[in-house]
Amino acid sequence: VVANDVYIPTLWYYNTLKFITDCEISRQGMSSLNDETENEPVENNIE
Repeated sequence: VVANDVYIPTLWYYNTLKFITDCEISRQGMSSLNDETENEPVENNIE
């Protein structure tokens, strides 16, 4: 990564809200699709 490619936030309140990252609790994601939908073939009806 080049130093010029690193995003630097410009929001005035960004540093004020950084304390939230210490309280984050990660959890496993959840899919809204059931197994049947994931295995169905996709139809491309684009005309």
